[in-house]
Amino acid sequence: MGRTATYKRYEAAFDPTKRRADQAQDYYLEGATSFDPTESLERYGEASYRGFERNLGREMETLRGSAVGAGRLNTGFQTEDEDRVVTDLAERYQDSLARQSLGATSLELRNLEGVGAYGAGQQNTYLDLISGGLDRETSERNAKKKLLGNVLGGAFGAAGRIFGGGL
Repeated sequence: MGRTATYKRYEAAFDPTKRRADQAQDYYLEGATSFDPTESLERYGEASYRGFERNLGREMETLRGSAVGAGRLNTGFQTEDEDRVVTDLAERYQDSLARQSLGATSLELRNLEGVGAYGAGQQNTYLDLISGGLDRETSERNAKKKLLGNVLGGAFGAAGRIFGGGL
């Protein structure tokens, strides 16, 4: 018996000249599964730390300049002022990193959801195609059986009328 049309379509799906959709899907899946938002968070952290250092240097220069005029340069008050500046800038730096960390986690979660939806969609598409092909094959077989039954029924009915005296 020859191969069914469904089987031939199945084989054609693996023809390398017609695999552009598969290549696009593979490209998406590779990119999505290798996505790492922590890389961008690390770059942000490095840039933010450089900004922290610059701001700290500027704030200390400003503070020392005002301390000279106020006579607080070599006093315990100057040390307290410097501690306050360092603490304030460090807290802003940490807050900024925490916000970016939440953003990176959100990106990772959305990416995982996208990969999961993609996988579910691929599974559903595949099953839809297979079940659709099976439905068509079953319909074709049923149609052939019905046609054969109609032909045989008509032939037996005609023979019954001829031989049974129904004509």
